[in-house]
Amino acid sequence: MKVYLSSTFKDLQEHRSRVARALAKAGYHVIRMEDYPARAMHTKAACQRDVAECNIYLGIFAWRYGYIPDDDNAERKSITELEYEAAEPAKRLLFLLKEDAEWPREWRDADSGRIQALRGRAQTKIAAYFGDVSELTTEVLAALLYKELAKPISDLTTVQKFELGPSYIDNLREQIAKMRAATLVNIHLGEIPWWNTRLHLVASILRDFTEVKGMIFCDGDRFLTMATPLDVRNRLGERERGLEDAYLQFKQRLGPAPSARRIDETLIDYPAIVAGCFGGRREMEIKEDVDAGQMQKGLGLTPEATRVELNSQPPSLLQRDIIRCPTPYVVLECGGTCDSIVDRVALTTRIAESVMTQRG
Repeated sequence: MKVYLSSTFKDLQEHRSRVARALAKAGYHVIRMEDYPARAMHTKAACQRDVAECNIYLGIFAWRYGYIPDDDNAERKSITELEYEAAEPAKRLLFLLKEDAEWPREWRDADSGRIQALRGRAQTKIAAYFGDVSELTTEVLAALLYKELAKPISDLTTVQKFELGPSYIDNLREQIAKMRAATLVNIHLGEIPWWNTRLHLVASILRDFTEVKGMIFCDGDRFLTMATPLDVRNRLGERERGLEDAYLQFKQRLGPAPSARRIDETLIDYPAIVAGCFGGRREMEIKEDVDAGQMQKGLGLTPEATRVELNSQPPSLLQRDIIRCPTPYVVLECGGTCDSIVDRVALTTRIAESVMTQRG
């Protein structure tokens, strides 16, 4: 992963050096101006190109506004501000020197208006404040690990509720096709509940024929619970024994090692299989609805995720809260709304590796 390190230079030279060394040890590819060969690098075009080529923009702000290039810069913005503006908001990790931190007078701009304004912009999306170089390095490493491993809920494969009209089998095919390459899937319950027959079938197919490890259930942006496909299958099967019989017959029709196309073609037979397992009654007659209220109570599921509220805590404290959770995954919420999900096991492993690397 490429990380662009941005700050003013003279006042933050030691901070830049320590952070760059720590990131390099942790396996990140750090881009910073002092590593370039001599060139006319202090230009608007150069800094925008450099930032665009990186996965993460890491901005460090103290009390200097910085060098202002002359070319193509009618607004007379500093390189530091131009780099900040060139970074996509989703790629920014911002760190501000604390207001009360000791800082040499010569490293404070006499006219502080522009740096105050830039710091004010950065404060809306800040990752952490720092008082010294050690604290900065700790927070940077923690923030990068979180950024790397936290998956926004909105980016997960989203499985909408099935329509109950004549095209529902086609919709089922479409939804399963979307999930085949996923690791985690986000299931929306919403106002129209799911059928237990369909949820059991989907969970069973995910368990047997995909790489999906977790099913996240949400009501809009509200997290309800998360469970493995096997657990969802088992709990629904315990509540209605005929569902497991129906799925086993469905799976038998697929044959050994079925292709995605074979699964897709056989789905059309599922309503008839269900009817055969329930004495000829149609699926509409035997199905039960699974709504958000039922899923929030868990259906007896073993939770795979714990909720953690995203407050204004620095990355190091958020990291601590995550690794203390008892579940494999942690859902991060902001005001009750799902923000992202973190693989706690992967995060704990990366932290241990990072600590060993920094000590080595």
